[in-house]
Amino acid sequence: MNTRRAKFVLFGDSLTQRGFQEGGWCGRLAAVHERTADIVLRGYWGYNSRWAVELLPHVFPKESEAPDLVTILLGSNDAVLPDLGKAESKQHVPLEEYKQNLTTIINHIKSLKAARPCSILLMTPPPIDHDKWQQFRMENFVPPPPPTRNRDLEHTRKYAAAALQIGKETQTATLDLFAMLTEEHPQEWKGYLLDGLHFNPKGNGVVFEAVRDAVARHHPHLHHAALPTQFPEFADIDTDTEDYLQAFSTTTRSSL
Repeated sequence: MNTRRAKFVLFGDSLTQRGFQEGGWCGRLAAVHERTADIVLRGYWGYNSRWAVELLPHVFPKESEAPDLVTILLGSNDAVLPDLGKAESKQHVPLEEYKQNLTTIINHIKSLKAARPCSILLMTPPPIDHDKWQQFRMENFVPPPPPTRNRDLEHTRKYAAAALQIGKETQTATLDLFAMLTEEHPQEWKGYLLDGLHFNPKGNGVVFEAVRDAVARHHPHLHHAALPTQFPEFADIDTDTEDYLQAFSTTTRSSL
């Protein structure tokens, strides 16, 4: 009988933290993994890769068993523009440090003890609609920020390319959210962003489908259709037989 559920840890910034809000990509992932995997949310609003490195001993203690899958989505805050003053550029991380931080995070996760190898899905930062984000800041932040925007689409593109580079160097499966949105949805991607930075429900749906497909492509043993159900399915429990409790001795996926 299968009594174990797989464990997925979703690690990142606010794009992950908000993932369990209505229509969020993390919640949708949890929904398709009912009875097969526990989805653990470890997203931290406003964090960059420098601060994420400091969380590693707490989120992924060395003595703990590695999860089955870790998603890493960082870089949107690292890509805040530099040289705008302490308050405006607080989250900025230089490109080379960003790459080193991603490498540190990946290597730390790979070093965790595990009965089975821990699979990783690295995700690039998605595109930023910098005009919409600046408008949102001007209308909602108190006190209002300076009129100069603190994020830029082309600057964020560099961080997406850097994440891809680190994925190749560390032989880590990588989902290029930036290219997926700008190239496959060139006319629609700005409409997937709630405030120019964070996904709205429609955008979350697109991201969920991309994550689901990336898991199926790179880690097919962790796709929801491939994982065993925890404990017998209801349809497999035949109470008309005297020994029906034997159904709990094996676990099979019902065809119903």
